[in-house]
Amino acid sequence: METIALLFSKWNKNLDWSKIVNILLIGYSGFMLYSGISKYLNLLNFAFGMTNFSLFSGDLVFYLAYLIPAFEIILAILLLMNRTRKIAILGLSGLLITYSVYLTLFKYYATNGWCSCGSVIDLSLRQHLLFNIILILPLLVVLINSGKVLTKK
Repeated sequence: METIALLFSKWNKNLDWSKIVNILLIGYSGFMLYSGISKYLNLLNFAFGMTNFSLFSGDLVFYLAYLIPAFEIILAILLLMNRTRKIAILGLSGLLITYSVYLTLFKYYATNGWCSCGSVIDLSLRQHLLFNIILILPLLVVLINSGKVLTKK
């Protein structure tokens, strides 16, 4: 057991966490940009998907249909700038956690199981929730290590 711990401690010392974080954040930025643009390109489908969930109706759907993709595109841009990365990571984490809660509620309370989130791939609601959780985990690691990694120039 000590050998494994020693191996991981040596491996961890050789990693350049700032490069790993930069690659992750570029990936998240691209994903958010794609997600926001695809929602705008399919705005009616996106808005209609929200109406399947009784929590959203009328004017709220209209505002959310415009605000959510705008927020995703803004986050995509903020993730690429050193000065705004930490706040963008917090915003992205909050968005993904909120969306995961929404998916959980949608699974149990939606009138129909159709989701129009503009996903990169077609997933069931359960798979989508798992995908979101997988997206959240690296962000939490980045946030935990943000004092060491994000402040480097």
